[in-house]
Amino acid sequence: MAEEIAATIERYVLNGTDADLKRLLKISELIAEFARTAIRRAGVRPGWSAIECGCGPLGALPVLAQAVGASGRVVGVDVNGAAIDRARSIMETLGVTNVAVVVGDLHTTAPAALGAPFDLAFSRQFLLHQPDPTRTLRCIAGLLRPGGVLVAQEPFRNPSWRSQPHISHLSAHWELLYESIERAGTPHQAVEDLPRFARAAGFEVMAMSGFVSVLPPEVGLQIAMANLAAVRERAQALGVATEQQLDEVMGGLSAAMRAKDSYDWIASPIIFDLAFQTSGSAR
Repeated sequence: MAEEIAATIERYVLNGTDADLKRLLKISELIAEFARTAIRRAGVRPGWSAIECGCGPLGALPVLAQAVGASGRVVGVDVNGAAIDRARSIMETLGVTNVAVVVGDLHTTAPAALGAPFDLAFSRQFLLHQPDPTRTLRCIAGLLRPGGVLVAQEPFRNPSWRSQPHISHLSAHWELLYESIERAGTPHQAVEDLPRFARAAGFEVMAMSGFVSVLPPEVGLQIAMANLAAVRERAQALGVATEQQLDEVMGGLSAAMRAKDSYDWIASPIIFDLAFQTSGSAR
């Protein structure tokens, strides 16, 4: 099944007619190997059950589907109904049959309604947005079997995005995004403190590492522009930036996109790559 999903994604990226879906799949596949490595390291086997917390329109759902195989199951949950509709459409388009997606808030939705218990939970750039990370981690722990594993991949604020040659608006967009997240209520240095929050939530820390994703300029700029578009309204409401300042940063990213062939590479911030385990016997 893993080979079938991978081949379908590759075929759609090459031949699909939906430009936005092609973009999402291309970006997902470029960063998927880091998810695959972490999931493999967590000991995932065919037949496992997995949930992605904050899956968005795609997330790591195809990677998780490959990892658990046809005998396993994957659930994606997100509070954004439009994102879940998109995720459902993508899974149907790709012919992935072992993934179900659900609109819900894992803080308030009954675990059984999400399909718990699970062997594995996965999150990427999700804990970063939580005003009470310990509470969120407790809720995730409540979705797991005894000995279940949470794999979390969250970006540090610094060092910021980098490129060669330097694009000042690239780092500026990241600072705007992170400042907006913290002003909205996420604790300062929440990512740095995730091991402490996890222990308070009843997890044991299994592994900690990190990585940087080096991307083709076009892809890196697409991600940056999507980040800025997503945070634009909140940044203005919180007084992080004016409309004019946001337009300036977006204009700078757009100009860099038009001149993308002038850049050699774009690198993401350092991603904190973590694995936590609940107490009890593993499956």
